[in-house]
Amino acid sequence: MISPVAVESLEKICEQALREGCGVGEDSPCVVSPLGEQLPRLDVVGDELMLLNISSYHFRFAMLFQFADDAAMKDRLARWVRSSSPLTAAALRDAHGELANMICGAVNRALCAVFRHVGMSTPLGVGASSLQHLELLNSALRRSWRVDMGGGAHFWLTTCLTLSSGASLDFRYQPPMAAVAESVGELELF
Repeated sequence: MISPVAVESLEKICEQALREGCGVGEDSPCVVSPLGEQLPRLDVVGDELMLLNISSYHFRFAMLFQFADDAAMKDRLARWVRSSSPLTAAALRDAHGELANMICGAVNRALCAVFRHVGMSTPLGVGASSLQHLELLNSALRRSWRVDMGGGAHFWLTTCLTLSSGASLDFRYQPPMAAVAESVGELELF
C-alpha cells in the first residue's frame, strides 16, 4: 500500500526533476503537464524507450522516457550536448540516455534523502511496445507526464512504482532549502 502523502511526494519529486533537468541553459522554461495514469499515445513516440530503475529493498520505481524524434527535439538535444552538427542515430540515442539519466539521478538523490539504501540503474533501451504490458508489473502507482522543452521539443515520462510483497510506502518529501550562495574567488587579507 502507498499512502496519499507518498503519492504526492513522488509526483513532486518527479516534476521538480523534470523542470530542473530540462530547463538547464535554456531561455524558455520547461512545461510539465501531468497526465495521471493515462499512457502517452503510442503512435506519436519513437521505436525505443529509455528505461531506468530506482530500487530499494521494498520498492522498484521504473521510469520510462519516450522521445519524439522530430526536428525540434533533435535541434534541442544537439544544443543541449553542445553539438554544432546534427546528431547521428547513435549520438541521438546517447543524448536520450543522458537526459533520462540526469532526470532519474535527480529523483534518485531526492529518494536517498528519505531511504537509506536506494540504487539506480543505467539507461536501457527497450521497445516502445513495452508500454502495452505495464499492467503486468502490478504496480501500486503509475503516473505519466508530457514535458514541453520549448521550441516544439517534447517527450513523455511514465513511472511505475512496484512494492515488495507485504511492503507499504509512506513518506513526506521536503524539498531542500535553497542553497546559500557562496562567495568564490575572493581574496582574504589578514
